[in-house]
Amino acid sequence: SAAWARTAAAERHLRCGTREPRAAAPWRCSPGTRKAACQLCSRAAHMRAVVVAAAAAVAYAYGDGAALRRLKEAEGWLYAGAPPPSNWEVTSKRDLTPSSKWSDLSSGNSKRVRATTYASRPVVVKEARAKGHWNERNVRGELLWLEYLRGAPGIPRLYGAFFTDNGTKVSVVAQRAGRPLARGKGTQQSRTMLLKEWKNWCQAQPVEALRALLLCFRSFAEVGGSFLKDFSPHQFTVGKNEVFLIDGPDALSGPLYDVFAAHNLPTVYDSTIRKCSSSDKCPPTSPAHCCCGGTSSKT
Repeated sequence: SAAWARTAAAERHLRCGTREPRAAAPWRCSPGTRKAACQLCSRAAHMRAVVVAAAAAVAYAYGDGAALRRLKEAEGWLYAGAPPPSNWEVTSKRDLTPSSKWSDLSSGNSKRVRATTYASRPVVVKEARAKGHWNERNVRGELLWLEYLRGAPGIPRLYGAFFTDNGTKVSVVAQRAGRPLARGKGTQQSRTMLLKEWKNWCQAQPVEALRALLLCFRSFAEVGGSFLKDFSPHQFTVGKNEVFLIDGPDALSGPLYDVFAAHNLPTVYDSTIRKCSSSDKCPPTSPAHCCCGGTSSKT
């Protein structure tokens, strides 16, 4: 969308080698500065430019008109019997290879994830693991999240979706984006082992790797107004010059929250959001968010 084009333009203006966004003269250190110190100074300026450029675009991208229209189209298909959004390429199971040729990938507690291809491109098909409102709402929430953030850095491409089980379940078809950033759960019993490609990227191009990670977080957290409750390395993948979040987070604020709350889809709050005058009266989130060991539902 135009918002993402403005982001890219801002970053080009703020790239390493300029004093100001519109300046054309190269960055130069004072005469007599050691070469190593000059390189460090230039790299620091580059890093600041990356962070500033990402932050500067938030006000433009949040609530972009095209994103809102796509969100409403997908919501209408899910809940009002409207036709599939016109930008979807996959609207039926028949658009994919036979399901007998799909292969199971590592799945979570609520979703079954299988790999296949669409037009010779690797994709994943996500569906609720079992019949039931709780698992199905996670799949539907991820569908709306992917559509709203279509084209954003670090967000897998949504190809479409289709109903199964007499219209009671939804299958989401999205890009199979990269490889898991790490293995393991980050515990003593299951230590985190970083992907070799990610380690090599961080060592060879640390600023570019940081930029990709920041843009991914900016997409789902700031632009998408979402909060990743089950944060862990396996939720992220590494592709060519990009870091992806591959599991839809819960809604926290903004247009996505409004739609999620209207249809009882996953939000950060455990009860209805409301205005509060003190911490004790604020709506609770998950007990897992509490610094007190998860003994209270208040955060």
